[in-house]
Amino acid sequence: MLNSTFPTDITNFFYVIPATLLGLIDSLIIAGNSLVIAAVITSYKLRTVTNMFIVSLACADLLLGLVVLPFSISKQVVKGWLFGTVWCSIWLAVDVWMCTASILNLCAISLDRYIAITRPFRYPAIINWRRGKILVFTVWISSFIICFPPLLGWKRDNSQGNGGNNTKAECNLTSEPGYIIYSALGSFYIPMCIMTFFYWRIYVAARRTAKGIKRGVLITKAGKMLLPSSPHEKVTLRVHRGGAVHQPAAVDNVYKVVNGVAQAHQNKKKVRDGNKPRCKNVRSHLKKVNKETKAAKTVGIIVGCFIFCWLPFFTIYFLGAFNVNVPVLAFDVFFWLGYCNSVINPCIYALFSKDFRFAFQRLLCCKCKDKQRKPKTLINMVNSLRHQVSSNPSESGSE
Repeated sequence: MLNSTFPTDITNFFYVIPATLLGLIDSLIIAGNSLVIAAVITSYKLRTVTNMFIVSLACADLLLGLVVLPFSISKQVVKGWLFGTVWCSIWLAVDVWMCTASILNLCAISLDRYIAITRPFRYPAIINWRRGKILVFTVWISSFIICFPPLLGWKRDNSQGNGGNNTKAECNLTSEPGYIIYSALGSFYIPMCIMTFFYWRIYVAARRTAKGIKRGVLITKAGKMLLPSSPHEKVTLRVHRGGAVHQPAAVDNVYKVVNGVAQAHQNKKKVRDGNKPRCKNVRSHLKKVNKETKAAKTVGIIVGCFIFCWLPFFTIYFLGAFNVNVPVLAFDVFFWLGYCNSVINPCIYALFSKDFRFAFQRLLCCKCKDKQRKPKTLINMVNSLRHQVSSNPSESGSE
């Protein structure tokens, strides 16, 4: 009895473990990206042009989890295709469409952050809601153009039965060399090069700016360490983190700036009284630039994870155009590693974006209103420092 059931137990084990693991990945994709979409819909603060691209990304990942992955799990577990040749063709096209849309949405987010960091004061005019919607529409149409050709016949028929009495069919990506090169370039390699270029330019801009703002603020168009008196004199916050300071870096930088403003008030009382609107303008620009920098860092991490997850798969996929044989196990592992990228993105938002973190907490705690108790934000800290600055000169004057 033991000998007859043992092989069956082993077989069941090798079915249950992959099904459970892959089912967990799919569940996390659906839950995480649904949470991102719900957070933006229910939080007025998150309704920005940048987050429109993030919602588009989450929609692509969510559709991947709902429409594609359940059939991918079945195919992976039973080692065959059970749903017919028609649905095989549609499923493969939707798979390529959603994965490509996810990647191109990341490319659009990188473009958005590139403009926000390198042209922060022209950004609202360059990337407005209308242009943002056009860019999202372009992403989805471009993704569809990449996935559609196999439906028109640009493919080799890989949906054959295994031969003999085997009733299981196969449903694999086409091995047509021309389409492999076309889809690999359009879905991954070109977007990856574009994203890498954007973040290299952001890094260069940050390094160049850091040389001129070691003391807190820089007037980017005037070349003098003065408070801006016109719209042409703008400020940029130093991207700096480190030292033994226990305060957050952004708060520390704002504190230095506000302290500098306080000393200017003490030394020149007349100038102090006349420059109150200017000081407010400085703090406003500092907060804006600091927020854009943090957003760019977050998206940089997202792009890094994207390359880590998808590069192995697209490498072996591209090699298939040249008849390079890849072990089935390696193909399966790298294939699902790419899918895991759709799990990672919502986790990055929760870890690195304070606004998303608060929105997630509110949703998970079933709080439907924005006006709830909120942790102390950077704005609260700046207001507190402003109060200290305004009180210090009066104390010194009374002495």
